[in-house]
Amino acid sequence: MKMLNLLWTLMVLTVALTITYGYPSGAPPQACGTMTPGHHVEAQTSPAPYSTNISQTSYKGGDTITVTLTQTGKNNFVGFMIEARRADFREKQDEIIGFFTPVNGTRLACNGTLGNALTHSEQAPHGPLTVIWTAPAKAQGHLVFKVTYLQDFSTFWIDTESPVLYDPTAPPLEEPTTPHGTQPPWSNFNTTSCGTTKGCYSVPQGCSPTNSDCQYFVSWRENNKDVDFELYAKDGEYVAVGFSHDIMMPDTSVVACSMNKGFVEVSNYYNKEYSSGQLYPGAKVGLNNTEGYWTGNDISCRFSRAKIITTDQFKNTPSQSIFNLTQSYYLLVAKGQSTHGEIMMHSVKRGEFPVVTPDKVDFSKYDLMSGRAVYPLVKLHGCFMLVAWMLTATCGMLIARYFKLHWGSSTLGGKNIWFQVHRTCMLLTLLLVIAGVVVIFVYVKGFAEWHNDTLLDLHPILGLIVTGLVLLNPTIALFRPSPTAEKRPIFNWVHWGIGNLALVAAMVQIYTGVAMPGAFVGWNATWLFIGWLIFYVTVLLVLEFYERCVLARKVTDEDTELLDGIDKKPGVVSDDSHLDNTSRAKSAPLFKTILLGVYLAGTIVMTVLIVIIVALSPL
Repeated sequence: MKMLNLLWTLMVLTVALTITYGYPSGAPPQACGTMTPGHHVEAQTSPAPYSTNISQTSYKGGDTITVTLTQTGKNNFVGFMIEARRADFREKQDEIIGFFTPVNGTRLACNGTLGNALTHSEQAPHGPLTVIWTAPAKAQGHLVFKVTYLQDFSTFWIDTESPVLYDPTAPPLEEPTTPHGTQPPWSNFNTTSCGTTKGCYSVPQGCSPTNSDCQYFVSWRENNKDVDFELYAKDGEYVAVGFSHDIMMPDTSVVACSMNKGFVEVSNYYNKEYSSGQLYPGAKVGLNNTEGYWTGNDISCRFSRAKIITTDQFKNTPSQSIFNLTQSYYLLVAKGQSTHGEIMMHSVKRGEFPVVTPDKVDFSKYDLMSGRAVYPLVKLHGCFMLVAWMLTATCGMLIARYFKLHWGSSTLGGKNIWFQVHRTCMLLTLLLVIAGVVVIFVYVKGFAEWHNDTLLDLHPILGLIVTGLVLLNPTIALFRPSPTAEKRPIFNWVHWGIGNLALVAAMVQIYTGVAMPGAFVGWNATWLFIGWLIFYVTVLLVLEFYERCVLARKVTDEDTELLDGIDKKPGVVSDDSHLDNTSRAKSAPLFKTILLGVYLAGTIVMTVLIVIIVALSPL
């Protein structure tokens, strides 16, 4: 039962490590772009009970502006973050403009070339708060002050804005002109013509945007010098289609339809690595006949994209960032939240993860695409880890814990059989873990980026911890004291503790890995793993009960002295072949042997089943 208590404690600690706390000393660096607290709760959608006022309506380079943050309701705000951004959707709106001067209870954040942000330095009620902002030496166009107001940990408003601060030297401010539409464009998306007069790709396969289960829909049709596209996504503020030379996100030309002040805006983006940035000034290059609609849940759009982009269309935008559609590409389709037209990180929820066509799309053909691209290295990584921890690790640890004494007199190659089996199993575990880590590092090309998602972010961190423990334990074993050494019990407990800590962490890893949306593995694998885990714990309990309660009654006083002298500790790993265990059977009792056989058979079958599901299932 001590082992079970330890397992439970470790599980609780692991879960506790995933909790994200608030930031009483202000917004963290990762909030600079989205201005969203990392509280893992949704922002309020009702009008904010706070307002942001400015001391003048226009500015020139170097001007000082007084900005006042105040409440319009009964509750003060306890935290805030304020940035000045460009107001014109035609300009780069994700740049922070101008410099704040900190006052009591505030601190600077998000330092950049053209400006910085201001946030609270302590979490306390604020009444009206007046701050000073200084414009850059050169005016940067029409601006607005964007503020996130925090009322308490779970109640906050983002995207609140001040009145526009006008730049007299800039062109007149325009709102997005993409038609909102009187009815959703997907209401007349003609899916019956898919495969005949236009190409289509949908998830689930063959679904229509009018169906409630349709997550994504993309269609394309060559139209002289353009390609006409239709996009749809369920539960998103933007839908984006990427044109990629492979099935990976880096080096991808993207067109995104996103919400911006009640309009759907169609813009060019480019994924240099694993993040997407809107192209300036080429955000609208090659895009015509744009139309979009957002219901409050689902988003759709139509647009024409020029097949060939000429160099003179780009001005200061690198021409290689907008791909010509005369070539074939994989289509990457994603959705997520947007902030004033700027797309945020795509959704990572199960069933909403970005999808990729299984083959390249030729836009001159009307192919009917189905299925998803498969990531073989990800699946190979998962298969290696499943075999390592479900099969080889648990079998090696069971034999060391419960069969050491009963196989003590049997040898193989001059060593006890139990020790040889244990060492072989753990060596296989080590090799499989190393292979799995190498494979996933090759796939990611380094360490995974931070996604601000507990499941995705926990997996690589915990994976490195498990790998470190797996490497540490055999290293310690190389320096183990002799069986009769005074410090041998210390080694026994350390070796046992590291092994079980690695095993518990690995079980969490397998659960999170199988459940990760990017693995595209169905819930059947998750439930099968949970079933196996219950089976494994049951076998542990039965063996522990049999060892402590049944066999203990058969031990004589002489046996007790003998057992006290051989360090019979949980998980002892040594080759104490000199010990004489004649007082017990020289072979394992029949019951334990049968139970071991049942466990091996059951674990092999369930491991093979999960491996098959992971390897073959793209959904």
